[in-house]
Amino acid sequence: YNMKKYLSCLYLIIFITTTMTVVGCDFFDQSSSKRTYSSSNTSLCSNISCTDGETCVVLNDVAQCASSVATGCDPACVSPQTCFLSSGTYGCITPSTTCNQSPDVYVSGYRHDATLNRDLASYWKNNMAGVNDFNSADPNSSYANSISFDGTNLYIGTMSYGGPQAISSAYWINGSKTVLAPIGSNSDAPSIFVKGSDIYSAGSYQPTSTTYQPAYWLNGSKTDLSLGGVAHSYAAAVRVSASGSDVYVTGDYTNSGNYGVAVYWKNGVMTTLSAPSGASDTSGIGLAVSGGISYIAGYYYLNSIKNACYWKNGSITTLSPTNSSAKSIFISGTDVYVSGSYTSNGKEIACYWRNGVKTDLPVPSTAQSSYTTSIFVHCSGVYISGVYKNSSGKNVAVFWKDSTRNELTDGTQHSNASDISVY
Repeated sequence: YNMKKYLSCLYLIIFITTTMTVVGCDFFDQSSSKRTYSSSNTSLCSNISCTDGETCVVLNDVAQCASSVATGCDPACVSPQTCFLSSGTYGCITPSTTCNQSPDVYVSGYRHDATLNRDLASYWKNNMAGVNDFNSADPNSSYANSISFDGTNLYIGTMSYGGPQAISSAYWINGSKTVLAPIGSNSDAPSIFVKGSDIYSAGSYQPTSTTYQPAYWLNGSKTDLSLGGVAHSYAAAVRVSASGSDVYVTGDYTNSGNYGVAVYWKNGVMTTLSAPSGASDTSGIGLAVSGGISYIAGYYYLNSIKNACYWKNGSITTLSPTNSSAKSIFISGTDVYVSGSYTSNGKEIACYWRNGVKTDLPVPSTAQSSYTTSIFVHCSGVYISGVYKNSSGKNVAVFWKDSTRNELTDGTQHSNASDISVY
């Protein structure tokens, strides 16, 4: 089993976003006064996070953020409806909720139990006291790789080591476990995404001792992804378009030179992601889909130097500085948020970028290193899961809300925070 690939896959993200939504509304084009009905299917807003003063609306089955305006609607809106403007279109809407400024924060990961002498798949709600070792009955070490909460149900993707199943993957809904087939084939499904009642997982499994097969699972049913004629390929993250049923998966494969090549699949069709001339060893790790556009976070090597980057519909943007890596990506309105890390003076430093502008994340002055694993934007607040290594050499699971660090363990044993969801 390729440990390098597994470790990179642990840093994957899954987003289930809850935002301000609408019961239903009439929108019309001001130039033609043609009214169009905005669907009350608020699940289409699952990939949209609006800033303060904005509301997620669904116009012609496309989710988007709208801003409240004083004038522009003709005829004028009747209370309780309010006039909004979105992409040049005015309309009257009735907001069903307001943005929750004090949301609950869910973080997946693991913590080491010294008494049991194994790692326990865990999740935390809001703080260290909110830890839940939901898979403690597993006699093997296990890890929670992804998490999502939709206001009613809690979804967690896990992986277990050891025993007759070697490496096995599963997902959980409110504590009920579903093992992903095939069992006993070193399956690793680090990403989970929920749309309505459908649960998507993405990862890889090992059908033979010499091959790795990328796949995604829909409600536990597996779909193999094309290998492109190579023996080793890995799927890292899965998303489904807010409108329609397009399934996007990102990952990479290993070429004949033993370098990674970043790719993505849309409805099973594989596309290689571009890189600068001379670049090698590219990888797609984090994935978001907004407005039918795919955004993929990852990295490439150029002249033996690692460079964080993201691809928007296949077009690459390199993030500075060099000696960096991007792990997760989130789209809020027109803003692109990417979490990752970079190395300075031999020390890895956790950070995130908003539209290319880097912000370092605080850790104790005695920390040896730090990195991020996932990013989530809610009501203009930036939430990031990650890890720092303390002065004793122990990895400490944390999450940051903007620039405030919240530690999830006391640092006496190893722990990891792999994903974050905010509601």
